[in-house]
Amino acid sequence: MLLLSLSLASFLPAAETDWETPDKPNNYLDKGSFRWWAPADAKKLRGVLVIIPGRNGDARDSVNDADWQTLAGNVQFAIVGCRLFKDPAGDYQGDPDGSTAKVINQAVNALAAANGHEELKDPPLAFWGHSAGANTAERYANYFPKRVISVVCIKGTWGPGGWDNAKKEIPWLLCIGKNDKPDWVKAALDNYNIGQKNRADWVLALNPKEGHEAGKTKPLALAFLEETINLRLDDSDSFAATPKIRRLPANSDWLGDPATLNTAPANSFTGKRATATWLPGESTAKAWAEYLKE
Repeated sequence: MLLLSLSLASFLPAAETDWETPDKPNNYLDKGSFRWWAPADAKKLRGVLVIIPGRNGDARDSVNDADWQTLAGNVQFAIVGCRLFKDPAGDYQGDPDGSTAKVINQAVNALAAANGHEELKDPPLAFWGHSAGANTAERYANYFPKRVISVVCIKGTWGPGGWDNAKKEIPWLLCIGKNDKPDWVKAALDNYNIGQKNRADWVLALNPKEGHEAGKTKPLALAFLEETINLRLDDSDSFAATPKIRRLPANSDWLGDPATLNTAPANSFTGKRATATWLPGESTAKAWAEYLKE
């Protein structure tokens, strides 16, 4: 009976801020551990920012980061920091059957309910992921594209992944280090180029000085997330209603020239449009140019 009680307890919602899977919840994950933070004064939250680190890393303490908390307060989001672990290879990031994505959904719903935010049943999600974490976010967007507001992909080894029309309207920030492993850089750029040809809402930030490390991407990630969240969420006055994700307004588009780092609204951009990257707005445009300056 005691063993049964302990087993059942592992599936119950967290008492406050932490939630864990049972051991080996699927074939690709040994353990998933998650931590919650939300603005104390938020009566209603609009969605959740999910932070996923590199392979077998631990981002639970990221919920205490002042920059992430400021962003969460500005957009009225909760933060969920993740630790996904599979020894030794981190197989969860490939997620061939949606098992990892389903664990993320389970964790978000359990933590929201445990913290009194019943309005966040299957809420809109934004993602920040580094390396394997970026790959995990890409796989989530493949399985649940209608739940995803935007994705920050920091040095993901395959960038936005293979082309799928469902991903076209998901704003994506692709931070790629030119000094990363050549096959990873090529895979990420090849996938981005397919999206660009299909007019996807994807930002390319190819940094000539960085490799696989997160580097100086954070200010750009913060600007991109705040801008895309506010552009895509349709606020509701009803406490019980989950905000509806909408398409980006056509008049919000900016373009950036990777050669000159000049940026402008799309309707007044004078650079080479064929090689320009899409940008969601002025805040991201400024942060993008700053990040890429030599």
